[in-house]
Amino acid sequence: MARRVLVSLHITAVPFDRGDTYFMTAAMQEGDILLDVVDAICRLHPVLEEELPGEDRFLPEELIDLFVGLEVLLSNAGSFVRFDPATRGLVRRVDAASQSAFNKVQDEAPQEAAHLLTSSWVHAYGLNPDPDKAYGEAVRAIEAVLNPLVVPNDPGPTLGKTLGILRQQTAAGKWQLALGSPGNPEANVERFNGMVDLLWKNHDARHAGGPHARAQEQHEAEAVLHLAILIVQWINTNVLKKV
Repeated sequence: MARRVLVSLHITAVPFDRGDTYFMTAAMQEGDILLDVVDAICRLHPVLEEELPGEDRFLPEELIDLFVGLEVLLSNAGSFVRFDPATRGLVRRVDAASQSAFNKVQDEAPQEAAHLLTSSWVHAYGLNPDPDKAYGEAVRAIEAVLNPLVVPNDPGPTLGKTLGILRQQTAAGKWQLALGSPGNPEANVERFNGMVDLLWKNHDARHAGGPHARAQEQHEAEAVLHLAILIVQWINTNVLKKV
């Protein structure tokens, strides 16, 4: 496994007198590279290759103990990373409220949306962040729940198209939001539409060659991820619903 870890991280093995070249090379890494090694060990553990699909998958107690022990060690050390059992790797820590909101929507959202939010979370808070990917996966998570709700029969829905139809139907009084005064439902729903519009219009990395094309910033990716978590949760719990 040490050899697989080194190969996956493109680390050249260094001979040691003890003979266990691969293991010692991995164990002697420092700083961020050592965290990459630990992360790779978690993801490449041989037991995980034997996992069963869906809910039939169970980790052996010994491996669970190792993962729990790793998280306790990181926590006690005050590390900026933690072990995430959902992704079986190291991610950067966030505040407890944000973590709780993510865990809740991950458990309760439809499978596709939950998977996309998990992907966005890993690319936003993993050891090697990818803001473009994190932003894009967050947008796709919203599409996964909003498109079937607003345009269930559209064979090629996009968030922009869905948002346009949602605004037309909002003006016609076809939607309501379980917030605010019921005397002005259109204004309430339009605030929801504004949240979707905010992240959609600022997704500048989705197209290339235009005057506004650019890479997304890390802080944008994190903000959009948490906004997507809120939107998916609202849709999943019927905060937004058709009249």
